[in-house]
Amino acid sequence: MGHPLKELTSAEPGHLKLPMATLQILGGRKDKIRPGDVLGALTGEAGFKGE
Repeated sequence: MGHPLKELTSAEPGHLKLPMATLQILGGRKDKIRPGDVLGALTGEAGFKGE
């Protein structure tokens, strides 16, 4: 799950900035979707920590 080096841009000298993406979630309280559900969906399978 990496990005080709040519896609990275320099934020500061010596630091690289990853491309950003926007995620829109069409759901909320009425749909019984909790913030923890979203966090778990985004981090669970990838093995990332939720912190």
